[in-house]
Amino acid sequence: MTKPTTGFRYAQQFKCSGADCPETCCFGWRINVPQGEYATLHGHYGDTHRGNPCFEVMNYPEGTPQVVKDEGFAFLKMKGDGFCPFLEDGWCAIHRDLGEAFLPGVCATYPRYMVEGGAGDFLSGSLSCPEMARLCLLSEDGMVPVGIERDQLPPGLETSTQEPGKENWYQYFFPAVNGYLKWLLAQKELRAADFALLALDLAAEIQPFYHAGITENPAEQLDACVGRHADPNRIVPRVSAFRARNEISGAAMAFVGGMLLKGVKQQRSPRFRVIAQETMDRLPNLEVFYAARVPFVPLQLGHLTDLLLERREKVQARFGERLTEMLGRFTLNFWTQKLYSDEAGLLRLWLKYALYYACLRFLSFNHPRFEAAATVADEAEAQAACDLAFVDMVQGFMRAFDHDTPLVGQILDQFPEQGLTTLLDLEGLLLY
Repeated sequence: MTKPTTGFRYAQQFKCSGADCPETCCFGWRINVPQGEYATLHGHYGDTHRGNPCFEVMNYPEGTPQVVKDEGFAFLKMKGDGFCPFLEDGWCAIHRDLGEAFLPGVCATYPRYMVEGGAGDFLSGSLSCPEMARLCLLSEDGMVPVGIERDQLPPGLETSTQEPGKENWYQYFFPAVNGYLKWLLAQKELRAADFALLALDLAAEIQPFYHAGITENPAEQLDACVGRHADPNRIVPRVSAFRARNEISGAAMAFVGGMLLKGVKQQRSPRFRVIAQETMDRLPNLEVFYAARVPFVPLQLGHLTDLLLERREKVQARFGERLTEMLGRFTLNFWTQKLYSDEAGLLRLWLKYALYYACLRFLSFNHPRFEAAATVADEAEAQAACDLAFVDMVQGFMRAFDHDTPLVGQILDQFPEQGLTTLLDLEGLLLY
């Protein structure tokens, strides 16, 4: 029996924009071609396409698991400019010549993101895709859950998993934690930063007894903990005290600045490389500071504090409500996908979200496109300029970092090394 599938409406509405895409997924990726797919494609195209080598056949060392050798039998060999050899005028030659069914699995399914569960599967999208980011962040009803027909989806998304058994207590209780997070996200009076704060509180409290590898049933402790954190008598004063903190954390800004520098140097997203550089150009001397200090150390903001606050107030005054709305959609999309992941615990996952949140907020206030939009007299034109800048920023950022697991992992590993371990320290990521 086929499991029921639901998903966000925006993911159901997605259609590839092809040649009109401003940052194609046919650039910069390393795409695996399983042995069966390789045989078909090589049989049709041979070793080259339009004079460009097509495939890089792998030679694995002895002892490599067979499944690894089969799934990674070959990779598409990107051209010297980083583009796929099968890309022609913005469209895929494989899709044109053979049809969607013959695309490599990654190409056929991206940017769709399926969370698999025993009761049913849920479809969302990767915001590293420009069109998916636009639909998710700007559609008024895009985050509404809808039923999905399986025959509407690429075959590669038809895979199914079993509901985790009780031998894996960590995964077994994902739905309970996810339920609390979704409840928080549904509270309209909470901003994205408020949600992140309350999620941090929960993550920190349950970390000792709820994480990957636990061998005891955490149900009783988890239930009591979630119940306490859902109490309005706890939430209201906690959020009020947090909102009263009008400060900027030097340690948090050090991580944000470091991410911007990595954004300038990364090769996955040319678009974000420009965004990061344009932002860094407005922050004098930071590049020299970071170039000499790895891992990151707290930044002495000094006079920079006034400049950062001034820029924040200017953009917030014009677009604060709209930015909060779009960040809320980003947040819901992130947690819908990432909770069901292989992270070691909720706290580690929260750190990733908070780092993303801090960077996106910083860019929203310091990239020149937002400040320029705030000076536009016509309200509709100003709103459109802000929306476009935000979508471009999120898409570029996610492409640059969210698919580079080793890089993000290295950054997250530096949090405890730099003393960002207490709740008060970590809250600094949410303050700006």
